[in-house]
Amino acid sequence: MKTMFLLLTVLFIGSSVSAQVSSKTTYLAVSIRTEWDRKNKKEFYRIFADSGNPYGADIYQLVWYHTDKTANEPASFLSNKSDTATVFYNYFFNITEALTFMADRGWELLTVNNAMHADYSTRNSALDRELNSIPIYIFKKTVESR
Repeated sequence: MKTMFLLLTVLFIGSSVSAQVSSKTTYLAVSIRTEWDRKNKKEFYRIFADSGNPYGADIYQLVWYHTDKTANEPASFLSNKSDTATVFYNYFFNITEALTFMADRGWELLTVNNAMHADYSTRNSALDRELNSIPIYIFKKTVESR
């Protein structure tokens, strides 16, 4: 009888704990922009993520790679990562590598939108306006919540 009571108690507690765990979907908007690496004289890509997502730490913790003479913090490039590497530079050789980084962390590409913006420049002593578009990648991730 005591064993049966203990078994039912464990079963009840286990089911109530698992009932409190649910999954929810979170979203993150990022742009992936090209920059010039002055040290290595080549283009590379950085991920710029909207701030404020409590589940975006894996993206926010990418280490900024300095392209000037400033010393860089120790981190790994994704393309040269070791089996034990956990800290990476926000430095990708192409957009596919950046998107793969996001996917490897559980982010699923939902859609791509264009954000239009105007840049003002002076050419021939006149103020010109250029319209540009930047792709905005919308990702979703399913996370467990309690």
